[in-house]
Amino acid sequence: MKKTQASSKAHLFVCCNEKAEGPCCHPLGATELFTELKTRAKAQYPDSIKVTRSRCLGICEEGIAAVLYSPKKAGQYFLNAKTSDQEELWNELTALL
Repeated sequence: MKKTQASSKAHLFVCCNEKAEGPCCHPLGATELFTELKTRAKAQYPDSIKVTRSRCLGICEEGIAAVLYSPKKAGQYFLNAKTSDQEELWNELTALL
């Protein structure tokens, strides 16, 4: 096994899970939120900010869930996120640069 440091300064995982039954993030706009943030990160900070689609983060009852990892913040969760929260999430990411 080889250990290495992450190349990005901020990495946001957005749950885009879709379940046949029960609450999940996908129908609440998770894919749109993910796509908007991913597009922005690739355009403005391709080497510093990563945005990744994730499967279930295990907190489906809380609405769209995302978790942020960086050398400065280890596992900060954002719950009940909405597509309208894109700017606030973006500010959280860029504050870590």
